[in-house]
Amino acid sequence: MSESGDVEGNTFAHASPLTELLATAGGGTPGSISRRRRLRLLFPCHAVTSGISGVALQLLDSVVSNPQLSGHFAPEYWMTAPQTEARRPYLRTALPRLPARIAFRLTCTSNWYRRLVTRRYLRDAKEGDFAWLFPSVEAHVYREAKERGCTVVKEIVNTALGAHGDSVRHAYESLGWPVGYVPPQADIDEECEQLPYADHLFSCSPEVSRTFIEAGASASRIIETSYGWSPEAFQPVQRRGEKLRFLFVASGCVRKGLPHLLQAWDRAKLDATLVVVGRLEDDVATRCASLLRSPSIEYHNYTSDLAPLYGGADVFVLPSFEEGSPLVGYLALAAGLPCLMTPASAGWVVREGVEGLIADPGDTNAWVELLRRAAGDADLRARLGANALERSREYTWDKVMARRCAALLQRLDGQ
Repeated sequence: MSESGDVEGNTFAHASPLTELLATAGGGTPGSISRRRRLRLLFPCHAVTSGISGVALQLLDSVVSNPQLSGHFAPEYWMTAPQTEARRPYLRTALPRLPARIAFRLTCTSNWYRRLVTRRYLRDAKEGDFAWLFPSVEAHVYREAKERGCTVVKEIVNTALGAHGDSVRHAYESLGWPVGYVPPQADIDEECEQLPYADHLFSCSPEVSRTFIEAGASASRIIETSYGWSPEAFQPVQRRGEKLRFLFVASGCVRKGLPHLLQAWDRAKLDATLVVVGRLEDDVATRCASLLRSPSIEYHNYTSDLAPLYGGADVFVLPSFEEGSPLVGYLALAAGLPCLMTPASAGWVVREGVEGLIADPGDTNAWVELLRRAAGDADLRARLGANALERSREYTWDKVMARRCAALLQRLDGQ
């Protein structure tokens, strides 16, 4: 990470146009990488247009749609079976489409078909390929891809599992609740076994980088990057009402800080509405039932139609204890919303006093103050919101993937 706290890729974006980036990263300079290399992404799960697989689709779509990128990279996405809306020419399955769908449905509760996809992926690996490995890929795949001469790239979407568990324990203990699910030690050990074989690690936040270095990753192999948003898919129209609306969009769980937010909201006593969007964990639904019944709370279950909710909001709130780089935060920037966040949810995307305000997770007094400050200062909201909208323009998927590709090519040139 740069001294300014900005993501390396964001520095690229402000420094020079994409043509220059690729030219200086394998685009025709003497001794540069000139041949087209396969960019083979493995995420052996059902391919859908949301969540982690949606991220994979957006990133690879950006390669296909950009002649400069597709001149360097030939994308593939290996998965079990695609949702209809997720079908792409670059998708790869272990079986033809119909047998793949049948196999996925029959074995979705076991690992048999996922392992078949992985075996086919490895069998087709060639020296010089990029093996881009997403979560749920086992350590032996990293080793075998490396042995076959691939450049192994690990996609990191959250903090290292050991640190993840520590954050979740802290979240529950700060509430006085019994601790919920944390990653088992076997999964933590499996993740650590992957690290020696990863040539590069895409890290989406400073906390992600820190925890993986502590887990054994080499700092020199980390590529600081981000996620993003699509201007074509997300077009919020501002419809602000008379009463302020604060918006929380996430799983309604302890890790995302919803119980703590509800407590702070209750104490803040604002003449405003808190809009909560996301499925509630059973514990949260039960233990926070009285807070959720407040007339100042508006609850929506999970929905993919988020543009109206963002367009009708005045402030975005995400008090998470643990994150990678939440996609909902990029949407908040794109909607021009000032963001109230924790260090985990802000990462290096939302900056204190520039696009938002930041407080530690679980610090109820600090969050009461943050809520009151945002509600009481219209000029502050306007300034932070304008900065957020400007910041969002550097995090469209096409720019994010261009920066990632440039970084990979620069690393290859430096070998």
